[in-house]
Amino acid sequence: MENQIYNSSVIVENYKIYYSFKRKTPQKHLNVWGKYYQWVHQQKQIQKFLEAYFLADGKPKVGDEICFDTQPSKITITKIDENYIRSKAEQELYKVEEEFKRIKNKIKKL
Repeated sequence: MENQIYNSSVIVENYKIYYSFKRKTPQKHLNVWGKYYQWVHQQKQIQKFLEAYFLADGKPKVGDEICFDTQPSKITITKIDENYIRSKAEQELYKVEEEFKRIKNKIKKL
């Protein structure tokens, strides 16, 4: 399981960015569910980082390598789909995420 390269993607504004990275080695003391949750956490952490990174620094280029201090290797941009249109399910999920962000910010202000 070590040194496996994984491919994933993230949607930022109107483009979809595909990237690859090496998975963190799962901790030996974790059971199957613990390893699963560690994997999910790593995925979410990378996607949130990339969304913020691309919004701040602009659109990346294919081949760019991005260092993220909590990852064991660099994140490499492999493909970019410009003018990406979200599917119906992706659009619904995006609306829910935006609503959660809005509520979270509203609570912080209280």
